[in-house]
Amino acid sequence: MLDKAKLPPDIWARILWLPADDSDRSQRPIVLVTDRPRFLIGGIPAVAALFVAVVLLLARVPVGVGFLFLIISIAAGLYARGGKSGYYDVAQDGSLGHFYGRRVPAGLSAMRRTKP
Repeated sequence: MLDKAKLPPDIWARILWLPADDSDRSQRPIVLVTDRPRFLIGGIPAVAALFVAVVLLLARVPVGVGFLFLIISIAAGLYARGGKSGYYDVAQDGSLGHFYGRRVPAGLSAMRRTKP
């Protein structure tokens, strides 16, 4: 099981998946974590720039200006998803183990989803 005390303070554990069959010890729990500072630094400007882009496009400002803010929103969103964010398995001691990447690992749908 995940031990939140062993996580770095800038990591936010969002979702935990446990093996569906508790008797299967070979399968490790998987946790989705987010790099909290990057999420805030990139997420807030991404939403704000997207809002500004929509308002500008609705106000019939030249399309290039609206697309500029749309590109800023996409870049900020990509920054927010970076860092240590992604899927990890949970080590025996409750800390983060192997990094699977940012894409959903195979076999995750067969596991039970819980809150960490």
